[in-house]
Amino acid sequence: METQPLSEKYNGALESSFQAYQLLNNSHERRLLYYFGRGFGFGAEMVGLIKAMMLCLDQRCQLQLTRPRPPRGFAISRGWTDYFLPVFAEVDLGALSVLNRPVFPFDRRLPLLRFVAPFILKATTGANYFMFSMPFPLPGRLRVKQLGLGVWAAERGIP
Repeated sequence: METQPLSEKYNGALESSFQAYQLLNNSHERRLLYYFGRGFGFGAEMVGLIKAMMLCLDQRCQLQLTRPRPPRGFAISRGWTDYFLPVFAEVDLGALSVLNRPVFPFDRRLPLLRFVAPFILKATTGANYFMFSMPFPLPGRLRVKQLGLGVWAAERGIP
């Protein structure tokens, strides 16, 4: 009996999931720009990205990544695509990428930047949400039927 290598065995399922996620993500009109490669550790960046993916799937919002300018931390030049396949659409904000951040320095003393940044970024990109304006709480339980997430076996017709 000849066995199939693991990479070949799961490649079809992985590719199918990859394409299903891309189709679902690209079908949403509202967009969130997430800055991946901000100079934090790899684990922290991945956890933040997974939380953003969950949030976007739950709220039916398209997740897009911004390219790091300049790349910091583990990002070499392009951020996400330095290491992974391009799952998400990428937006190059150039010098404006410094405005897409979760926290602004001197926010208590100079709150003007926090109020001006959304107008500048929205006019430039057309996106609805940014790192500093993620308005949704993380879902307690994620259910995305199109991807088979959070769907019980009975709902799939499995006895």
